Amino acid sequence: KLLSEATLAVVPSLYEPFGLAALEAMAAGTPVIASDVGGLREIVRDGAGVRVPPGDAAALRREIARLLADPSARDRLAAAGRTRADELSWAATATRYLALYESLRRW
Repeated sequence: KLLSEATLAVVPSLYEPFGLAALEAMAAGTPVIASDVGGLREIVRDGAGVRVPPGDAAALRREIARLLADPSARDRLAAAGRTRADELSWAATATRYLALYESLRRW
């Protein structure tokens, strides 16, 4: 509930093997700004969120200010983030694994 009420989710990690915090924010419909590092790079793809170089406080500040000033950009990111989160849901993952197993069984 709190994530869905946030204006932005900012994940400025220097190291992040998966990116669950960003994924949870995206699933909640909250626009995400994250460091371009580790698992965040895969989770927060272009258009589904904004990535900034890790440790670059100026870039992070610019993106936060830009999105705070642009509600339509936040809305676009929120919608794309929800779609991306749906692609990575447990149900979608299970469906992909099942298709893989079926293709191997026929092989």
